[in-house]
Amino acid sequence: MGAGAELLVIPIGAMGFFSIVAFFAAFFDRTVARICAGLVFVIIALFLLVILQGNRWNFSWLLFLLVEASFPFVVLYSSAFLSLLAIFAPLRHTDKLLPDGSSMAGGPRWVIFAIACCATTVLASYGIGQLIESHRGEQKTIALLSGEPNIRLKRLQIDYQQRRLVCGDPEVLRYIEERFRKYDPDRRELGFTYLLSLSYEGGGAESFSTYWSDSGDFSLFVGDPGDGGKCHGILLTRPRPKAVDELVQFLLEDHQKIAGTVLILEAGRSRVEHDEKLIAK
Repeated sequence: MGAGAELLVIPIGAMGFFSIVAFFAAFFDRTVARICAGLVFVIIALFLLVILQGNRWNFSWLLFLLVEASFPFVVLYSSAFLSLLAIFAPLRHTDKLLPDGSSMAGGPRWVIFAIACCATTVLASYGIGQLIESHRGEQKTIALLSGEPNIRLKRLQIDYQQRRLVCGDPEVLRYIEERFRKYDPDRRELGFTYLLSLSYEGGGAESFSTYWSDSGDFSLFVGDPGDGGKCHGILLTRPRPKAVDELVQFLLEDHQKIAGTVLILEAGRSRVEHDEKLIAK
């Protein structure tokens, strides 16, 4: 999501936490539930503003992230949905009118409560797993840039500009690993923006914005530039595998010619698919 993306972990965790509190509070106290739900929507609004500000108010990039529905946005959608349930869903029985004219407050709908507890446990386990995977990916990316020879990529994916590239070609992955180990610390050139997602052997995955020049080289930030983060220039120097030439040519092609195209690089070959969802409407 851009430089400083690790700072977004705090609002992601906060919106998830308060939406769960709001939902379960609605079984017992609707007022508390509505307060927590309102707080969730405030956090969501601030979250989106931070992404826009961090990516120079690029609304098309934000739209891409919303449609792509990566893990942070799955949390966002889930939090908004739970908060709406907390505000509007009938999670308590209606109050009962007693013969003497007084009323007795309705209790929680325990069957729904039990189902919600089970679902929350499953989703929380998944979310914790994703956070662990992301942290491992971040640590492996840092180790790779530090020259660690035992870090190996399992897969990479590049998105944005109405196209997608998926690479599992071992020759390309070994080449990219070596380019990361020998990055240029002085390169500052920006260019076309793409989302690069790396998956590592043994677990761990990370996604970040990259900036590609016409030469095919690209830059990426690890950490927040204002908090000691650094720009790393990845130079795709020659000699290099022919599949890397195909990769670069695909990324630099005019979007009007290949909108909706998915290029898949596999061991010794490539193939092309089409995905209408990648085309900007």
